[in-house]
Amino acid sequence: MVYLKVTVLDIVFDKAIIGVLDKEGQEVNRIYLNTTDLLGYSDYFTLHFMGDTVYMQTPSMMYECSKESFIAGEPDFKEVYPIDIKMWSMKEH
Repeated sequence: MVYLKVTVLDIVFDKAIIGVLDKEGQEVNRIYLNTTDLLGYSDYFTLHFMGDTVYMQTPSMMYECSKESFIAGEPDFKEVYPIDIKMWSMKEH
């Protein structure tokens, strides 16, 4: 079983470092997420880990990828559905 620990890279709102830990707490991978690299634009995001799927939510869209690709450090996020949480999004400007 793999446990995921999320740590903030810095105060910038569109970047994070994700440390992937094994059940003993040893780091097995480190993932650097940046919405500009993943989506083509910079935006706020949150991550949700549910079963075998990782969801990334921005103010304008919900994305998903497999937990396997995420843990490997190669998340392939695909659009799931648009959302509108009444937040300013960089995509819209």
